[in-house]
Amino acid sequence: ALLVCIGVSVLYVFPQIQFSQPNLLDVAETWAFGKDIASNILAEFANSERFRPLYVFERSFLNTLFFYRSQGYFLFFSFLLASTIYMGFCILRRSGKSSMLYTLVGFLFLISPVTVDTYWRLGTAENLFALSLVGSIYALTEKRYTQLLVWLYVFMGSKGTAIFVVPVFLAFLIYKKRFWEAALLSVGYVGFSIKIYSL
Repeated sequence: ALLVCIGVSVLYVFPQIQFSQPNLLDVAETWAFGKDIASNILAEFANSERFRPLYVFERSFLNTLFFYRSQGYFLFFSFLLASTIYMGFCILRRSGKSSMLYTLVGFLFLISPVTVDTYWRLGTAENLFALSLVGSIYALTEKRYTQLLVWLYVFMGSKGTAIFVVPVFLAFLIYKKRFWEAALLSVGYVGFSIKIYSL
């Protein structure tokens, strides 16, 4: 199943891998960060408009790794997509539904305009956001609570809109009497919320 997910993901972004001329928005959102990872992350904590430190780290790292060659970025995005699809498959498989349902859900996910925009453009934070959200759900269904915390911190660091979703996971941890994990998540969420509301 993992190899199928990888193959589908590479094929999905293949048109963009061949098209090596990113648009102006992609350049502004990705290449403009440059390669200085530490300075970029510090600047993001001081940013008064957005808060996406892991997105900034990811883009700065990719700039360093791929030297502004767009094909490398899209290959990396295919890895993120494959990971997202595979964890989604594991979630559905655990539910005991038929393989036809996997195929239908996967097909609808891939043809969604939001998915196309997420994986066919360099400048979006949604690919990391989607991966960490699906990763959080996967960890929750597998009762891997430490892994869940890691995914949720990645989730919060990828995009500010995570502020609306994290309380659902926090409530579930409290419901399951996972008070230690709930406390650790609460500390990060409070700091995250203060930063988001100060924007």
